[in-house]
Amino acid sequence: MKSSIFASGINSITTKNHLLKEFLLPKTCVSCGHIESDLCKQCENNLTILELQRCISCDRFTLNGKTHKYCFNNGFPDAVLSSFEYSGIARKIILKSKSGQNSYMLLNTLLKISYNRFILSELLKLYEFDGIIPIPSSSNFISTKRIVNHSLIIAQFIQKYYKLYFNKRIPIINILKKKNKTNQKDLNRFERYDKSNKNYYIKGQLHALENKNKILLVDDIATTGATLISASKYLKKRFKIQKIYCYTICKDLRYNYSNNV
Repeated sequence: MKSSIFASGINSITTKNHLLKEFLLPKTCVSCGHIESDLCKQCENNLTILELQRCISCDRFTLNGKTHKYCFNNGFPDAVLSSFEYSGIARKIILKSKSGQNSYMLLNTLLKISYNRFILSELLKLYEFDGIIPIPSSSNFISTKRIVNHSLIIAQFIQKYYKLYFNKRIPIINILKKKNKTNQKDLNRFERYDKSNKNYYIKGQLHALENKNKILLVDDIATTGATLISASKYLKKRFKIQKIYCYTICKDLRYNYSNNV
């Protein structure tokens, strides 16, 4: 009896503390600052959702993000899906999440919208995979400017929802590392391809990739696709992985060859 009264008292205190916190520190929209939620409905509606996906090779529209058969080169990803255009509010949230204690909350705000708007949930329905590999950040960039690795947060989100969807835990295989420490932000399309060539190595236990035939690569932004292509080629060649799918929160359409298609 006493224990139930004690537990009830603890729950009551917790509820009061939560209400007090919401009163003193109400949730505000990360974009406009309106007191409502992490992202208000108006700003959410202003996100540019990519209803049509593009081939990672030619940038032309393709069904479910699949690389066209006539575009498919040795080692290319089999499909790439992105949720939002890297512009406006989505770009603002991604840039805000580069550092600070709110990085996790900011990225999860976009990921939840992506899941609810079916882009991310469709990925889980369309493609089966045995593991999730986060694309690593440049080590000098993460040590000086960024507290968290965006790709790892994305991998953890997908892992959580994969378990809810399939009642199965999918492993995060965080062993891919970059040789080239240069931040690609200011590079053009051709410079990115050049820098990404032979850019990866494995750090950790190689057995983590044993019997893994289908892998999901995740990153925050796809620009030219050079990073994803380079990582896919490396993994397919070294570990004989049969299928590699990719997911990014955003795609920067400014780098497309076929913006007018």
